[in-house]
Amino acid sequence: MVLKSFKHKFRFSMLLNFLLWIIRLIMLVMLVVSILPLIPSGQWWVRLWDFPRLQLTGLLGVPVLMLGLHAWLKRPQKSTQRG
Repeated sequence: MVLKSFKHKFRFSMLLNFLLWIIRLIMLVMLVVSILPLIPSGQWWVRLWDFPRLQLTGLLGVPVLMLGLHAWLKRPQKSTQRG
């Protein structure tokens, strides 16, 4: 029983770590996409990111919601065991 509980906690911990890495990756991509238009280049893949500021602002909500989910899942749990 203890081993099963340990496996569950270990998997849950791995899920939370995976969630944090996904959030970091999304934020890194958004940072790069925000900096690309500052490069003085005429390449289309750089100029593509000149105008979708509203879309990037909306996408910022995704990692913020994911951080809220991470904080909610990581909150201290009340013990339901009676002893």
